[in-house]
Amino acid sequence: MSKGKEVAVDRDRAKTPSEEELYHHLLNGVTWTPTRFADLDLLKEVDLDSDIEAMLGHLKMPKLLTMAYPAYRDVSCQFLSSLEVTYHDAPHVRQGWGKIKFKVNGREYNMNFKDTGRVMGFQDLADYSLPKCENLPTQLWKLITGNKHSTGVDKNSHIRHPSVRYLHRMLVHAFYPRKQDGNVTEEDMRLLCPAIRSPGTLPLPSNDIYASFGMVSFFVNRLEHYRDWAWTQQGLSSSMTLT
Repeated sequence: MSKGKEVAVDRDRAKTPSEEELYHHLLNGVTWTPTRFADLDLLKEVDLDSDIEAMLGHLKMPKLLTMAYPAYRDVSCQFLSSLEVTYHDAPHVRQGWGKIKFKVNGREYNMNFKDTGRVMGFQDLADYSLPKCENLPTQLWKLITGNKHSTGVDKNSHIRHPSVRYLHRMLVHAFYPRKQDGNVTEEDMRLLCPAIRSPGTLPLPSNDIYASFGMVSFFVNRLEHYRDWAWTQQGLSSSMTLT
């Protein structure tokens, strides 16, 4: 989501909204824009498809390349406003690392992280936060651009390899919908890193800092973030990507 034009909204942003209040705000107080999907024909035409497929495989989300489904605004608002998430401290034999509950058209649905991972092709592991390594943004940016990393200045157009440029935009549209998708943040780089690094290319810790990073947990946590962010914005509409 990204900030949009100013709107008049009469609500208490400090309180926890009811499901109905959140639904009406998401439906009427948020500007929704359709999700952008990968252009598979274009990628094949310019011979980037195999690179993108390989990098998404490294990220443990190979299905992201071919996911392109119709968007339903009202259903999306119902889903987000009723979303309840439970994260497990240890893996459950049937549910994996968590579960979600939501309502659509008055009917309640339950889905565990294991099933979510199977449907979306995401890996279900413990951590929903991207691992942090002090030198990662600096070293990765040097590797993919040849430039010095500078927070707030790094741009997608600086990335030398077209496949990496395209992958970055795909990830931004999928997980960090924002108007300025040409910017590259440090969190973008932490998400991008496993897709392009190979042993010895970056001076990172010898242990795999991504070993417990779960894409399912990360994805669900981003949904919670978008929902909460939309409610707390004061005097602003939001631009939210339909999923």
